[in-house]
Amino acid sequence: MQPMLLQLLVLAGAAAAPTGAAPPIGAPCFPTAAAADILQETDLTGKVALVTGSSSGIGVEVARALALRKATVILTWRNRSLCEEVAANIANSMPAGHSGASLVVPDVPLDLSSFAVVRAFAKSLNATRFPALDILVNDAAMANNPHALTTVDKMEMAFEVDYPAPWLLTTLLLPQLRKAADGGRIVNLVSKAFRTACQMSERNDCMELGKLPPPVIPGDSPNASVPILNIPPTNYGIAKLLMVRWTADLARREAFAKTGVVAYSVDPGFVNTSMADKANMSPFFFKLACGSEGRPGAPCPTTGPQGALTPFFLAVAPERYLPTANSTGGFFEWCAPSKVTECIGGLQTMEHCQLASQPEQEALYNLTASWVADFLDPDGPGPEPEPPLPPAPATCPALLKPLCTLFNKTECFAQCSNQTNACAADKACRASLIKSMECFVRESVAGKMASAGLTCLVPDNQMRDTVFECMMDDHDCIPTPAGPTYPACRDAEIAGDVAHFTSLADLEGEWWKVRGWSAGEPYECRPCGRVAFGGHPAPDTLTITSSWLEKDVHGKLWTMNDSSLFGVRAGVSTGFPVKLAHTGVMLGLKYVENFTVVHDGRHDESEPFMFLYGCGETKQGAYTTGFAIAQSKTASAALSAKILAVAAANGFATDQWCVVDNNCTTGTATSTY
Repeated sequence: MQPMLLQLLVLAGAAAAPTGAAPPIGAPCFPTAAAADILQETDLTGKVALVTGSSSGIGVEVARALALRKATVILTWRNRSLCEEVAANIANSMPAGHSGASLVVPDVPLDLSSFAVVRAFAKSLNATRFPALDILVNDAAMANNPHALTTVDKMEMAFEVDYPAPWLLTTLLLPQLRKAADGGRIVNLVSKAFRTACQMSERNDCMELGKLPPPVIPGDSPNASVPILNIPPTNYGIAKLLMVRWTADLARREAFAKTGVVAYSVDPGFVNTSMADKANMSPFFFKLACGSEGRPGAPCPTTGPQGALTPFFLAVAPERYLPTANSTGGFFEWCAPSKVTECIGGLQTMEHCQLASQPEQEALYNLTASWVADFLDPDGPGPEPEPPLPPAPATCPALLKPLCTLFNKTECFAQCSNQTNACAADKACRASLIKSMECFVRESVAGKMASAGLTCLVPDNQMRDTVFECMMDDHDCIPTPAGPTYPACRDAEIAGDVAHFTSLADLEGEWWKVRGWSAGEPYECRPCGRVAFGGHPAPDTLTITSSWLEKDVHGKLWTMNDSSLFGVRAGVSTGFPVKLAHTGVMLGLKYVENFTVVHDGRHDESEPFMFLYGCGETKQGAYTTGFAIAQSKTASAALSAKILAVAAANGFATDQWCVVDNNCTTGTATSTY
């Protein structure tokens, strides 16, 4: 199974597992409440609210609840007649004797797929007509773009609609929001789809700023779907995480400038709109959404009026209902603050959601501003500044104190605080990290770090490995034990099997290591060496998942797992696919290996096999490696002879090829993830 899909299953299991108390519902909300059921005493007479996406779904219900409290509600439209029908429906739904609500159908449409139209709409709400804007609810969104449409601004349509267009609209309206008597409120509707943003967009590292704006997803057909999730591929999750981070950044700027404007991001829940159609998702994804976004006593999915509950709450709630005076910028669910967590960020691990720091959010702001620069108001007041970051003295993370004491590098270890804190919050990772540190201290005191240092990281724990990757690979907090000396690299002199190996697809499938080059990296000779190639996380790239048995410092065997990438060598495509690059992280160390497919024996119908050779490098130093893989656990005498013949023909001594023992011992302990 591909690693990211495995992480999705882990995420689903976490969502479904009993965790004691249910996530909170903030007062005055309750499980079956709709927006109309709370804060009924609130009088918004004289207040002006703008609700985008107000022609259907949650948006129309937020608009209805605001109108019920006598606000002037500006609706938005791309189809004017539909908007007028909605306005009439809202007006007719007001209780007998109700007066004071005003529903405005603007003369100018709002089409978020055009920055020019967004600007024209914002300018139509000029300061003469609406000198102040009290509430802005950014609800309009586009779930997916199955026909791979681009906008007039040359962006992927769903992404522009879901993030930079609302950003532009809000920025253009900030002067009027700052004039609100009680302070303007901005409510940005988001979605927990941000957790699987990269899977939904079918791209690794999709949240890196250098990869934004995201490209169009080239769907093979309108019916294409993301594996396991069974939802259409989309950039929706990317946009929604950017909305969360922009909201926090905007709130921080406005608070620092004391403008009175506050901003919130809100997950309205799993709502029974077109986005929650069971035909568009798998039972797995439906269960994941209900398990993590539902609340006991509430139906799943909830209704549109229930989905409007928390957006309406944030738009009008008195300060006494908000958890703290500085709640602005926060992410809310069910009228209560929530955490932005469980984002799946790559092949290796479920990591903390990206772009969480102030410097990253400032960089996101500058990037977004560059996309819409031609449509910003040149006479406007401009952005409010970010508050300065106070210098913080370097302190050793509490969990790392034994290592700080041993190596006397507090400032170095302090650079790994985020990874350490994440590990400390996870029971399995914390226990694994403590055992590994005890081992490092013990082996260092005994003078055995060079020979036993990396065995301190067995058994494996991927979250813990990110801590050691920071301490050993990204920084030099822990001296990396030097590796042994290996035979010289022969990458240039071994041509590879260009006659038979023509595509990465030739590697796809499940294999067993049956022979390892004992003169090279000894890891290839470890027992139970299973290898699977599959998945295409990027063009000309395969995912490789490996498992094997490894001994800890006490000689106990553990099952180890590694996920990595095979593909084109960085900056060089000459010789591809026979000449490949293998990249990944194992036991806290990044590695890069230049591999050659020495012999493609798949055409041998009796016992298909492949013979590979590589030259690699980590912080430990350079090394060479080689192995033969077959589709059976054990090589017959005939296959063994063929493998050794290939070795001899390519200049390898035939007595240097171990037999990999794939008769895996039952009851072997397994690493904790």
